Amino acid sequence: MALNWLDMASKINDKEAIFNIATMHELGIVLPKDLDLAIELYTKIAELDHLKAQINLGHHYFNLKPNPDYAQSFHWFLSAAKIGDADAQHQVAQMYLQGIGTPLDELAAREWLHMAADQGHTESQYFLAKMFYFNDATGADVENAAEWYHMAASKLHPEALYALGNLYFDGHGVAEDKYKAVDLHLKAAEQGHVLAQYNLGFEFVLCDITPNSQYADIFYRWLEHNAALGQAPAQYRLGLIYSSEMRIHKDYALAFENFKKAAYQDHADAQLKLAEMYEQGRGVVADQILAMDWLQKAADNGHAEAQYKLGSKYIKGYGVEQDLTSGAGWLFRAEMNGHAEAIEQLRQLRIPSYNV
Repeated sequence: MALNWLDMASKINDKEAIFNIATMHELGIVLPKDLDLAIELYTKIAELDHLKAQINLGHHYFNLKPNPDYAQSFHWFLSAAKIGDADAQHQVAQMYLQGIGTPLDELAAREWLHMAADQGHTESQYFLAKMFYFNDATGADVENAAEWYHMAASKLHPEALYALGNLYFDGHGVAEDKYKAVDLHLKAAEQGHVLAQYNLGFEFVLCDITPNSQYADIFYRWLEHNAALGQAPAQYRLGLIYSSEMRIHKDYALAFENFKKAAYQDHADAQLKLAEMYEQGRGVVADQILAMDWLQKAADNGHAEAQYKLGSKYIKGYGVEQDLTSGAGWLFRAEMNGHAEAIEQLRQLRIPSYNV
């Protein structure tokens, strides 16, 4: 019966019927699974400009195991793109961008992206925005980038939302609007965009948004989210909030726990804060030995303030046996990392400064 269908379809040149028969053979539905025959049939009608057959052949040759035929894949995607299929136009652009199945050609890639983007292809709008923004040949065209990011973001494309949020945050190509940046990042974050989630935990420090604003709870919620995921910078920032007047959530014990989590991930700022809390007995029972241990870790990690404080302790014999040589050594390291007070202390000790 299948051969009769094929014979009849071929005789009347019914491309859609042939496509359906090919699909059934490709998937093994109704007709026996026969990929070779399916490809032969797809090719027969693809050469007659059957769009879906061209697209199927493009995917087939692209994903062919174990050896993809990228040249054939490009040929058929290009055929479909010329007919006007936006998905095929986007695929052709990607292959031009990466030099897959065809020589790398960024200009051709941009042209095909533009065609697809003009048809409302969201992913092409996003990539076109990126090409305008990261244009090595002629320099960034941020205004055009922002326009295409807007189009993709209007369809809730998470990467476009994030990128456009960054533009608004910095006032780059658009008028600066940090509140709009937060709104865009929030939409991206709610779709699981990790960097947007990460940024939402920090932007409140940079936005000059008061603790009573509607955004404060948003920032705080995402900061806690990031900290719970084990992100050391978020844990450190959360520790700062709990240990300061930045929010009403002041709680030294929670600050200590967050600093500790970040410190164990080698976050130097958190290690210094942990040392200070052990030294001052804030959020934890005071312990000068542990305070010195964490100060040492922060200093070893290149933290200039920790190096300065450690050097000063050795010089003065505070919390540790006095050792002028070790003290001067740590002051030198702090100075090398740009710590201005280290230079002054070395001068007072009449030890030549590195910068003298």
